[in-house]
Amino acid sequence: MAKRKKKAKAIKTSLLFELYGILILIFSVIALAQQGHVGNSLTYLFRFFIGTWYSLIPLIFIYVALYAMIKRAWPPLVTPKKAGILLFILGLLIKNHIDLFAQLYPEGGFASGKVISSTWQAMLLGLQNNEAGRASLEHGIGGGMIGALMYSILYFLFDYLGARLIQYALFVMGFILATGISYVDVGNIVRGRFSNVSHNFRERMKEWLQDREDRQPQPAAAGGSTMKAKKASYVPVDDELTKKFSNR
Repeated sequence: MAKRKKKAKAIKTSLLFELYGILILIFSVIALAQQGHVGNSLTYLFRFFIGTWYSLIPLIFIYVALYAMIKRAWPPLVTPKKAGILLFILGLLIKNHIDLFAQLYPEGGFASGKVISSTWQAMLLGLQNNEAGRASLEHGIGGGMIGALMYSILYFLFDYLGARLIQYALFVMGFILATGISYVDVGNIVRGRFSNVSHNFRERMKEWLQDREDRQPQPAAAGGSTMKAKKASYVPVDDELTKKFSNR
């Protein structure tokens, strides 16, 4: 009896995960395709948070849905790879807002509070169903309210250059955590590959030069290779000379 209840509970739990996964998957696809009022509303909500990178949120939910349907469990919340991806995304949001305000204020000279207020006004303008509203959502919100809040704090504390350096630092840390490979390891790998390539190139050049030297014709021997050796002159020995003179 207890085994039946335990088995029934396990089946019910697995079915619930599949149902949750299907619902999340459906709404994520609708939001990604921006279909109907529901899709447009979800898209606006995602834009409110992360701006022009709004499509990342439905993609993340699609991953969650597939994981829940296959594994019958929710994906782990905190892992080094996910932390790295999160840092990389935060760097993208800050970069978008830095680039946006560099275009709006090429000379600088704006207050840190202007970052949040301008983004908020762009989001409100995006509620209008006209060309101005659509242009505001596409070009005037940068990294959304999360990007605006982070850039506002960084600009207040470190100004433009400090915010830009922190953006690059987030990219580096995100890459290291997400891949598990440090930039030193990447440099060593690249250097090893280049050293192998240069060594192979030198060896090939040596082989080519040696083969070229072997194919060159050898110079002819002095006096000609077909010249016959001269016959040695006959020199009479002493006995023959004595016999010759005695006969005389």
